[in-house]
Amino acid sequence: MNSIVIKIGGSVFYDDDLRINIEFLEKVINWFENQKNYEKVIFVVGGGKIGRFLLNQVKEYIKSDSSKHRMGIKVTRVNAMMFSGLFNSKDIVYFESITELCTAIKQNTKGAIIGGVVEGWSTDMVAANIASNLNLKIVHKISNIDYIYSSDPNKGDNPEPFKNLVWEEYIKIFYNQIGYKHKPSMNAPIDIECSLFCKEEKIAFRVSGGNLNVDIVKLLNSGTLVSP
Repeated sequence: MNSIVIKIGGSVFYDDDLRINIEFLEKVINWFENQKNYEKVIFVVGGGKIGRFLLNQVKEYIKSDSSKHRMGIKVTRVNAMMFSGLFNSKDIVYFESITELCTAIKQNTKGAIIGGVVEGWSTDMVAANIASNLNLKIVHKISNIDYIYSSDPNKGDNPEPFKNLVWEEYIKIFYNQIGYKHKPSMNAPIDIECSLFCKEEKIAFRVSGGNLNVDIVKLLNSGTLVSP
């Protein structure tokens, strides 16, 4: 079965003014409707900017990380439901369970969309688990960065862009910056828990997307490749 898992970060789902990035999402939809390379396509949708916007207003009042995680999951699910609605197609099905999604993909479902699933997991981790369940060896992540950089590219200091990394290198670079556990609304290229899972399962991540004006095919073949 020729399938692809595409993680769409919440950072590109909305623009800086928290308006839905309809133009970009329509490009993804048109790519799905016209592409011939994959029999099955799975989209995993993050929370990103809207999740951080909401959480930042209440995080000092909510003491429970569990409550913050559940809030983040709901945001990703709203984004995923919204995205599935934009397709206006029976070929795309929205799911809230990895097991149900993978079962459907192995049968007749051509396209699937899912958001957050497990408390404490990032949506990167959701994408990696789906890839593992379907015996796929790569996850494509479309984010708001052209590459993975040695440090936050929005904070100056001329960070180094990486075109190729292995998981051991990635974990060494980012462990001290982002820690092991995924935090609610955390902003990281790929969280460390997901990275360790991918290293073990021999799953690669390709991260790209800073220039959303290019077509989807180019996005899926550019950026940084992190390999086992």
